[in-house]
Amino acid sequence: FLFLASVMCITSERPGAQPIIQAVESMYRDRIAPTIAALRPRYEALLSLSLESDYDLIPVAQGADLVVKMLADPVDRAMILLRRDPKWFKGFVDPLSTSDPYPQQMWSELSKYLVRSLDRQPLKTPEFGGRYGAAVALHRRKLRFLQGYTLGEVVHIIQLAMGARQILGYSKGKEITTWANSVAAAKKKAAQKMDSCGEVYVATWPELRHSISQVLRDHKGCIRLSQLKDAIAWRTGSYLAETAFGYDRMSDLVTAQELEGVCGVRVQGAQLFVVRKESQGAE
Repeated sequence: FLFLASVMCITSERPGAQPIIQAVESMYRDRIAPTIAALRPRYEALLSLSLESDYDLIPVAQGADLVVKMLADPVDRAMILLRRDPKWFKGFVDPLSTSDPYPQQMWSELSKYLVRSLDRQPLKTPEFGGRYGAAVALHRRKLRFLQGYTLGEVVHIIQLAMGARQILGYSKGKEITTWANSVAAAKKKAAQKMDSCGEVYVATWPELRHSISQVLRDHKGCIRLSQLKDAIAWRTGSYLAETAFGYDRMSDLVTAQELEGVCGVRVQGAQLFVVRKESQGAE
């Protein structure tokens, strides 16, 4: 889901190359694409420093045997890669893939574990929140049924658990909880009734296509998913309820086939962004 616009091989020597190589290699081991946004926290942790910008990583990498790929993507604008993939490398995991290659036994054990443990062991870490933080917390616990899975795979597992598998969801307080106690579960019941609560809402797919297209144009092609509803209300005067379109989660709505060519979803750290597609056809 990353689009390559240009490739820049960096060879000149500068100090600080070894830590960034170490950080990049750790992302290969975790099977997480080393975009500069995802790479930055690892590099900062290694050196106990804080960079002003993700782009500060690019000159830091000039002394390393690395490849910088500039990306034509409004969120993930660059990746820093090894020149040659290690022999053991199996590729980066797409956290948004709907493919579910994991055995049913793993899902059964994960579901039972989460029902037992979530109240006393929240799925988050001091450094990270959201779905990525949940994945990091689970991966650090070295659970038997997740043995052998990389962090990138666990991120994907969390995504599926909060989507098609309906094991996890967000509470009203934005904490990750069991699906039964989640806002998404309550919305699903409303979605089955196609209930939009009697307000003035975006009512049709053409209207929704046009509204999202307008918002993305206002925001230069990229907006946080969590801000999309407010932006549509401000721009059009109508509210957006995913339940009115038969969906219980916004991330499912914006990836619906009816919005193809208008928008897509990108992941940056623990955040989901709605981004404009090249071919809109939304006016």
